[in-house]
Amino acid sequence: MRQLAEQKLSEMASAISTHTREGSEASRRYVGTHQGRTVMNEIRDQSRIIQLELDLRMARNAVAYDSQKIAIQTAAWVFTGAGIGLVLFVYVMMRREIHRPSAAAQEIASYAETLDRGKQLIERERNEIARLNEASNFLQSCNSLDEVAALSTNLLAGLFPGRQGALWIYAASLNRLTTLAAFGGAPVDSSLAPEDCWGLRRGQIHETSAGGSAPCCDHHLTHPELGLCIPLIAHGETLGLLTLDGTDGLGADMDALRRLAEMVARQLGLTLANLRMRETLKEQSIRDPLTGVFNRRYLEAVAAKEIAHANRSGRPLAVAMLDVDHFKRFNDLHGHGAGDAALVAVCGYLKANMREGDWIFRYGGEEFVLLLRDADHADAEAKIAELREGISAISLELGGNSLPSITASIGVAVFPDHGMTMDALLEGADAALYEAKSGGRNRVSFAPELVAA
Repeated sequence: MRQLAEQKLSEMASAISTHTREGSEASRRYVGTHQGRTVMNEIRDQSRIIQLELDLRMARNAVAYDSQKIAIQTAAWVFTGAGIGLVLFVYVMMRREIHRPSAAAQEIASYAETLDRGKQLIERERNEIARLNEASNFLQSCNSLDEVAALSTNLLAGLFPGRQGALWIYAASLNRLTTLAAFGGAPVDSSLAPEDCWGLRRGQIHETSAGGSAPCCDHHLTHPELGLCIPLIAHGETLGLLTLDGTDGLGADMDALRRLAEMVARQLGLTLANLRMRETLKEQSIRDPLTGVFNRRYLEAVAAKEIAHANRSGRPLAVAMLDVDHFKRFNDLHGHGAGDAALVAVCGYLKANMREGDWIFRYGGEEFVLLLRDADHADAEAKIAELREGISAISLELGGNSLPSITASIGVAVFPDHGMTMDALLEGADAALYEAKSGGRNRVSFAPELVAA
């Protein structure tokens, strides 16, 4: 475009210069001979192109402007929305902060209530455990089942107020359980068979509740569908049963009740086991292991009491010393097993045929001492003769084989005719026994009466 303009300006300058020198006619000829019109047309074309380019650029600028305007407006709306959102967020947070103290107060109150309930539960359990520990000290010092029954009644009634239940122990036959202690109005004189209780069958705690799937025990009399049965187990042996009736509707307290009942049952089980162990050890210390009658050591303990009783009451006391005839020869001929069987048979007969209150002691080997309370010379003579005849009639067997019959020689001394002390009476009975054996055995002899000074 510049080149065309410079060309055009050069031609115009040459035309003006020709017009000045040679006149207008020369100037027109000059213009006619050159391409001035063509150059102008090109200039006009270039101008239009430039204009179009300017228009296009202006249009593009307008589009860019509109885009920027829209972007700015969008950004403004976004910023406005964000500002409103921020304001709303701040408003919500401020309201939450305003209400938070109230919620925190409620949470603290609920937490305090939970702590208070926990504190009460801990205090109650602590008191129950302290009471149980105190009672266990007394239970471990009991010397008989009667003492255990008396203590257990008060203990169970205090630990389970408003409920009824019972403490059961196995009878000697082990096929029944009898009531040792009852509380809360439960029957005192009752019994049950082991198969009546699911807890005893399974050897573990058994709980029944209304609508529950666990089977009910027949021994729950007042609330057969609501109950807790806890076997008393110690050293692997089931000794009895603790039962509670009406345990439904406790909710969370049921767990505490179950824990307490298990602790009580464990303590009672140990008490019964210790009592039985003491009784067993006592029996072992005072009884002959072969025949089951009392031993010589226990005779020494009983003798003083029996002499004192006879002295206070003025009643007679007969002391008999019994010896199995030819026992050594019997042992040698038939063996020690046969000898033991003979001694067991003799003691079995004596225990079955002596009067209640009389005593049997194994004095040593085949010798036995009998104490007959309130028996004078005539009573002792009749009873001892009956026992001697019964012994000679015993049928002995060992391993299905019959053994020869045995006899016994017996010497008797009576208080106070033959002595005032047990040693004197035993000495007199022993002398009488020697006389009976010397006289042919299988007979009864009496000691000579004391000569008055």
